[in-house]
Amino acid sequence: MLEIKNQKANILPYVDVVCADHLLGELFDLMTEYLIEHKMRIQYDHSLRQGAHISGIVNWHHDKFSRYFNMHHHESLEKARTVEGEFSIDNIPHTWIVIGGNLIVDFGIKQFYQYLPPRLTKNNFNIFVSDNHLNDIYHLYQY
Repeated sequence: MLEIKNQKANILPYVDVVCADHLLGELFDLMTEYLIEHKMRIQYDHSLRQGAHISGIVNWHHDKFSRYFNMHHHESLEKARTVEGEFSIDNIPHTWIVIGGNLIVDFGIKQFYQYLPPRLTKNNFNIFVSDNHLNDIYHLYQY
């Protein structure tokens, strides 16, 4: 779940961007707007909270956010699309968003913490954003 408090999304991104840094401000603004529009009351940690339910429907969110991004971002070379592929060396079926040629955006990264180096998961991120081919996580996305 991505929690929404006071009309702000609890986005804790892991960002490693080399070329697409010009997109980050707009990307996070659009993510926040999208998540707020899709918030609902969710039972989480024994209490009702406002948030966007991600677990189990991450593919749906990736498709919807790709369309949302494209509707609001008008640079034709930087269109978002949902990509189906595999994650990790265990080849787990997964989807994620690719913007432009190689910027990966993944709302479902938290479900793969067990496949990531422990030094990375201590930061407790819930969204992965990277275009760095040398990144330890980036190379786990295979399509």
